[in-house]
Amino acid sequence: MPFFSGLPKCTQIIFAPSLGACDCGTGANCTWEGSIFFGFTKYCLCPDGSKLKEQHCEDPCTGGPCKNGGKCEVEKNSFKCYCPAPFSGKNCETDPCTSGPCKNGGKCEVEKNSFKCYCPAPFSGNNCETDPCTNNPCKNGGNFSLLGDSFKCDCKDNFVGDRCEYDPCTLSPCLNNGNCTVNEHSFKCECKLPFFGDRCEKDPCSSSPCLNGGTCKIKRNSFSCDCLDSYIGEKCEHDPCLDKPCINGGTCRVSGNSFKCDCKTPYFGAKCEIDLCTINPCQNGGICRLNSTSFLCYCRAPYSGRLCESNVCNADTCIHGKCEVIGQYYKCRCDEGFTGFRCEDKVQIISDKPVVWQLIQTSVLISILILHLGMFCFYLRRKK
Repeated sequence: MPFFSGLPKCTQIIFAPSLGACDCGTGANCTWEGSIFFGFTKYCLCPDGSKLKEQHCEDPCTGGPCKNGGKCEVEKNSFKCYCPAPFSGKNCETDPCTSGPCKNGGKCEVEKNSFKCYCPAPFSGNNCETDPCTNNPCKNGGNFSLLGDSFKCDCKDNFVGDRCEYDPCTLSPCLNNGNCTVNEHSFKCECKLPFFGDRCEKDPCSSSPCLNGGTCKIKRNSFSCDCLDSYIGEKCEHDPCLDKPCINGGTCRVSGNSFKCDCKTPYFGAKCEIDLCTINPCQNGGICRLNSTSFLCYCRAPYSGRLCESNVCNADTCIHGKCEVIGQYYKCRCDEGFTGFRCEDKVQIISDKPVVWQLIQTSVLISILILHLGMFCFYLRRKK
């Protein structure tokens, strides 16, 4: 029984006119296998770069087999897809979310070259794989309980922290070298002076005790304030010049812990309250009057001098006489036998009484002489 086989062009019919022409595509060959008695079967032989599809040879990239922007290239009788990130698979049909990486109802979204899971509460993790109840997150024997979308740890003994992971003193809560000791479920700080507070975080200057711009400085277990020039007091709370204590035009300035007044002439005193006439420097009833820079004394007679301190009629003004005031001056009335401006000169004074007595004596003597002379003459006459 004859059997035919061969590779004629698809446009030729050889020994099998009933099979019709081959339609394998451009450049393709066809062949028959079989016999007259058993019938013939037609096959297409496709050239390189094409593939057989339903008894027809075609380009493997026809129809765009590469998905998601993949690039198709023919390789022998098939194709290969070159996929852009993050896609993969023979036809670039697979993305990072295709395999369903997000667990527990998480929603997968492609991000750049990978994926991201958006997890429903209370799940977490890259793949929403973590259930907060799976492993107790509370350390050191703490009891776990769900709290909304999160959880809460009830810590035992002296542990603290969101997960009971800390001993109260682990994080060194005591500042400024304070000593931390565990106290039931918390801690206690033993502070070194001058520090104080729950964590030894405060010092005497923490409350800014210095007022009016004063600078606070720690001084042993307390503080001191360096005050600005116009303030005084333990806390710089007092401005001694605020009430304007200096009168009569005086200028107030701070001096130590008080104030000092710079007074204008002729005033003086702690508050410039005293003028040169306040204490009445004029003596002996003199009247004081201020002038622009000092004072003048208007003296009562018989006094004179800048302070009316001089008495023109003092005990030794008139040495041998009596002093009499005449206006602003004086005059000495001298005792008998003295003269001069101050009766300082002694004079010879002839008295009237001695002259008369001398005259009487002379007259008596003359009378006696005359009497004796008369008696002598009488005697002589009788003798004759």
